[in-house]
Amino acid sequence: MNEHGYDKELIKFRGNVGEVIQEARKSRFMSQEKLSQLSGLTQSQISRIEAGERSVSLYVIAKIAKVLEIRPEEILKIN
Repeated sequence: MNEHGYDKELIKFRGNVGEVIQEARKSRFMSQEKLSQLSGLTQSQISRIEAGERSVSLYVIAKIAKVLEIRPEEILKIN
């Protein structure tokens, strides 16, 4: 895969991660602000993660997963 194709895959992956987090958060009737308070991230970080604009470390995924009461691998699922 060329470099451009690799970049597209990373962008798609970030978007998928953001969608999973957003769906899990909304299904728990939780605001971005509440998720940020419970996870120790800023609301801006949560917003950018959900929008697929920010890469997320495994540590951050684990923190978010704990708050949302889901397994980290659920966030990392690939469509």
